[in-house]
Amino acid sequence: MVEPLSQGKYEVTQKGPGCFLRAEEAAGGRRVSLWPLNGAGAEALANAVSVLSAGGCEFILAPREVISEAGHDWLVLDAFPRKSLRELLDRAHKHCLEPRELARIAADLCEALDYLHGKGLAHGAVTPEHVGVTDEGSARLAWVGPSAASPQDDLQQLAALIYEMATGKSMSPGQNTPIGSPKELNYDLSDDLSALIVRLLSPDAARRPLSARDMLIELTELALFPACGRGLGCNSCRFCTM
Repeated sequence: MVEPLSQGKYEVTQKGPGCFLRAEEAAGGRRVSLWPLNGAGAEALANAVSVLSAGGCEFILAPREVISEAGHDWLVLDAFPRKSLRELLDRAHKHCLEPRELARIAADLCEALDYLHGKGLAHGAVTPEHVGVTDEGSARLAWVGPSAASPQDDLQQLAALIYEMATGKSMSPGQNTPIGSPKELNYDLSDDLSALIVRLLSPDAARRPLSARDMLIELTELALFPACGRGLGCNSCRFCTM
């Protein structure tokens, strides 16, 4: 499908998984993704877009601008990867990921949330539908507007997402404990990773990491990554220099 938006500035090329649209700039062909905005305050939105549009974290799809079309407001983000985490899970054996693949995606999302929280922002919707996965296996988190969520809400959502990636089982909203032991549901998990996931989901806040940075450090300590933390042999990535 090709449909002009914002007086011809963007042309919609495809409906993405979930509720966003894939599009291209009519002049130049730069690929973007368009996400519907629902009830975001204009001032809070403008401030957040200003903060995030400068970039600074490769694991967040940076917002570029807000456009209005046919009575709807759309947030223009960088291009969403070809597949979402939801699609990846749906196609995976038993709907769960290999431990190293899981750890890399989780680490990238920790990095994204650490950046957002450092800017005084929260995400509020850390779900498989808002996570894109590149062909190289790296995660990209789509920030889709200001949220009333707190950083701790984000961490709990990420913990539930890690549980789903590990077991193929999603958690119900508000559920505080896993459906079952991760190790019992996926024998490929190490005992240490299974124990960490249980602790991430603990109803006792004192047992959980205090921040996304703390969660990232704990993931790297599991030694799931060869050589450099992400297995890229770069000698300068966030794991090697942590």
